[in-house]
Amino acid sequence: MDVICDSPRHNIRAARRGKSEWLVAALRCYELGLELRDAPSPEPTPRLSDDPTRAVLAEVLATAVCHSTNWDRLRDVIRRAAADPERFNAARLATLDVGAFREEFGAGFAPAESLLARHRVFTETASLMGTRRVLDVASLVERPVRLGGRAGLYDRLRAIPAFARDPEAKKARILVQELCRTRLIAPTDPEHVRPAIEYHLIRLYLRTQRVTPVRMADDSRLLAATTFRAPVIMRIRRAVEEAMYFTASAAEMPICDLNHIEWQIARSFCERHGPRCDGPPQPSKPCDSTVLALAVDLRCPFADVCGVASNSRLAGMVEPQLSRKYDFY
Repeated sequence: MDVICDSPRHNIRAARRGKSEWLVAALRCYELGLELRDAPSPEPTPRLSDDPTRAVLAEVLATAVCHSTNWDRLRDVIRRAAADPERFNAARLATLDVGAFREEFGAGFAPAESLLARHRVFTETASLMGTRRVLDVASLVERPVRLGGRAGLYDRLRAIPAFARDPEAKKARILVQELCRTRLIAPTDPEHVRPAIEYHLIRLYLRTQRVTPVRMADDSRLLAATTFRAPVIMRIRRAVEEAMYFTASAAEMPICDLNHIEWQIARSFCERHGPRCDGPPQPSKPCDSTVLALAVDLRCPFADVCGVASNSRLAGMVEPQLSRKYDFY
């Protein structure tokens, strides 16, 4: 699947379907961005621990195993564990066997999810955090942090397999955004905060036509839960990232704020099995006060402009699936 995206930096391949397709995508980004222009900045996210150093460790470990699970449920379990300073430290967590991991953190995952794989990722990450050679947690909260460039935070996270496996660095980008939203780090270059593109956002951008497939055959394949090859999905994620930059420009909003707001809209309103255009948001996936302020009468903030409510094809479109052997998507 080639994907049309609305950024001048993206190779649009306009010759295959004409420049009008690019203009439609660009206008959609502009229209959706305008809907968010007057949105208040999201309030800081509550920390997973009152102790800053322990809170950073908790964020790292939660993000390392966050793939394909309920974000709020997982964080609640991590938060409870992080309340005990004697037990929640990298040295101890790195030595947990599968049984202990299941007992302490198993409630953070659905029954069908593999705890063996998550145990491996969790303990491997805790072990590396304990050495301080990879990422010195204390240093992140003691002085300003540079995100981009050589030896910047994104670059340093590549030394941790849980964050390095994904070619598009979704988990690393989620982690940086969470550290910023919890005010655990003070980046010297906040303009380098990068979009974190996951499956909820892909679905939202496809349904709102900010990213569209080039080939009609691929359009029909997105009406069912179809598994695509990893390189194809990587290209789609890059296209959504480009579209998010353009949307953020129209919204006059930092990427960190837009990413957080649209992720909530995507998972709580624009659900996979049917969009909740007229609301209310999914109770099991709560939205914060910023999104609720945009959701007039508890309707989706995009309900009047995205076109999904009046277009059954768009409403039925779902994100492409990736094989579960990849633990980063």
